[in-house]
Amino acid sequence: MDSKKLQAVEEEDFITATGSMGGHPTEWDDDRGIWVYRDTRELAPDEARPCTHCDLKQVPVAVVIPRGNSSTGKTRVAIKPVDACVADLVRRLNAGATEPVTTASCCGHGNAEGCIILADGRRLIIRKDQADRRTDILDPFD
Repeated sequence: MDSKKLQAVEEEDFITATGSMGGHPTEWDDDRGIWVYRDTRELAPDEARPCTHCDLKQVPVAVVIPRGNSSTGKTRVAIKPVDACVADLVRRLNAGATEPVTTASCCGHGNAEGCIILADGRRLIIRKDQADRRTDILDPFD
């Protein structure tokens, strides 16, 4: 295969890692080795933006970092940014425990149901009732 065809194949096979932060599209910038917002190429999450749905910024909350996701290889507690509209719920779940019981959370940013993941693997699904703007926690196994 000549070099022009090979280059085209390599470019077609190029995959960009994508995600979102607060509902804003992000992607991995391989050249800089960081996550950036797609529209401005600013560093994400250090340049935290308000949620695309509720327009609130994330707030710091103590959460459990499982050893599989921890840079130390050990389960640890760390202060991490949490979506403001679910932060109070995350704090209350952690308040009654000797160690935080939540490992991750997302409000859904108006695009999907929200979710709070507990250290034991259970997930609390958060549905926003548009009629009265009430937030309900539902048992996914119910």
